[in-house]
Amino acid sequence: MVALLLVVIAVAGFVFGKPILDQYPATVTAGPSIAGFDQSTNPELVSLSQQMNTEFKAASELKSTAVGVYHKSGEEEQKVVMVVAGSALLLRPQNELQSAFASMTTGGLTVTGTHAVSAGELGGHAQCGTSVTGGVKLAVCGWADHGSLGMIMFFGRGLAEAERLLPEFRKEIETH
Repeated sequence: MVALLLVVIAVAGFVFGKPILDQYPATVTAGPSIAGFDQSTNPELVSLSQQMNTEFKAASELKSTAVGVYHKSGEEEQKVVMVVAGSALLLRPQNELQSAFASMTTGGLTVTGTHAVSAGELGGHAQCGTSVTGGVKLAVCGWADHGSLGMIMFFGRGLAEAERLLPEFRKEIETH
């Protein structure tokens, strides 16, 4: 009977622990290009992304972060993509993602219509919604798993395009 109990405990530990082992530890990076978008060198945008990084770190307990502002060559100036991501052991990733969206509202960016979307091949949880800032419409998407949390703001892009781009950006930002 004791042996059976030990087997049940071991199987339960594996079933509940496997997602954590698959997703943690993770590393996040914001390289010179992501998913065909080049990193912006516009001083105002770089400054804004650094400010977002500071706020993102303050609102969470992330061990490391990566930020960047990206632009596709030939597109309008306001069609930028802003990335902020971090890595840490997250035991309740879905709650962390909801908190990240809530902190954006506290910071003055109200995201509406938030709904679950595909997190892509890396798994975890993902959501997208829409917002408006300075008269510019944007789609906001985020993901969280047991090793990382990230938010991507797609300025001047629709929700359907953002939902399609999220997994592409994420797989270049996050590694296990």
